[in-house]
Amino acid sequence: MNPDISNVIFGPTAAKGRPKNRRIHRKAAVCEMLDISPGTLDNMVAENLFVKPIKIGARCVGFVADEVEAWLEQRIAERDTKTEQRKAVQ
Repeated sequence: MNPDISNVIFGPTAAKGRPKNRRIHRKAAVCEMLDISPGTLDNMVAENLFVKPIKIGARCVGFVADEVEAWLEQRIAERDTKTEQRKAVQ
């Protein structure tokens, strides 16, 4: 990608270690991915149980894909830790 265009699209900090290819998941896609309703997603965000969305338009929000994936990885790690703890107790 042309460095001049990169600064326009991603800002001047893109060259300072931030990923240059950020993906955004729309709310409906996140709901489908997690198999939850939009209302449940809204409640999870309001209760700080899920990542915060970013505004991408006047009436449109999206979720940074890396943050959603990190949230999922954290849930999986918590599950695995609990499973290992249960096995250790038995």
